[in-house]
Amino acid sequence: MSNYLIFAYYDAPLDMTLDFLNKISLIYNIDKVIFVNNNLKPILIDRSNLFLVIKGSNLIREFSAWDEGYFKLKNTQKLSEFDKLFFLNDTIITNIYLRFTILEISRSKISKFIIKESIDHVLGPIVNTRIGHFKIFDGIVGDYIATFFLLLEVRTLNKIHPFSPNIDWGLFLNQEFSNQLFIGGVDNNYLKFYNNWLGCNSSNGIGNWKKSHKYPYNRLNFRFLYHKAQCIILESNFTAKCNINNINIINLYPNKFLHFIFRIFFRIIHKFSST
Repeated sequence: MSNYLIFAYYDAPLDMTLDFLNKISLIYNIDKVIFVNNNLKPILIDRSNLFLVIKGSNLIREFSAWDEGYFKLKNTQKLSEFDKLFFLNDTIITNIYLRFTILEISRSKISKFIIKESIDHVLGPIVNTRIGHFKIFDGIVGDYIATFFLLLEVRTLNKIHPFSPNIDWGLFLNQEFSNQLFIGGVDNNYLKFYNNWLGCNSSNGIGNWKKSHKYPYNRLNFRFLYHKAQCIILESNFTAKCNINNINIINLYPNKFLHFIFRIFFRIIHKFSST
């Protein structure tokens, strides 16, 4: 049984990225890292036996990268259905709490998942939407998996692959008004929550996500929001496919109380370290 990691890279600091990937590979005995470069610029990495670098299309951020990386993995490695697959994106690289969760806080949980047979299970961070259940495509979703980290077996992935479904995004997402992102094909709860989260319904155009984003609102054009909305939808859709196929989702995070305490603690650290 082998462990593989498919990493979607875009613009995180490369030295921090490689340092993290080397650490996680050592801790969890990763046999091969498929490094999918979604950036237009080529990158130089020491082509050790651990890393295999491929060019990503960046059609749908990490989702297309993971599909492309998994395709490459299947064509370069002899996979067993019991092999474990890590899927990560570079969101974690500049987030102290997420990195610490994967390397330390949830190390025991990840290690236990690796050593046992885990058919019909996926380990990932669960996000609470606070809006109850909603419909997306043909699935019903409540809380969903945030896709900066996934861990599952090959035989489980094959039930729900690909990550990026064949969707006519031009019809699914459109600019209804100058500052309104319209999401079709889902129910009103979903539409209201994510429009508010992205900031499209507020008077100043600033929602929870935009408040914490590194770019000022006037630089977040519709195309940027369009791509962000794609990712949000596909996170929910991945969760829906797990539910439809009776795949149990195990929360990567610690219990709610510890999760809350750790988030506050690392936000304080980040605030003082960036001043």
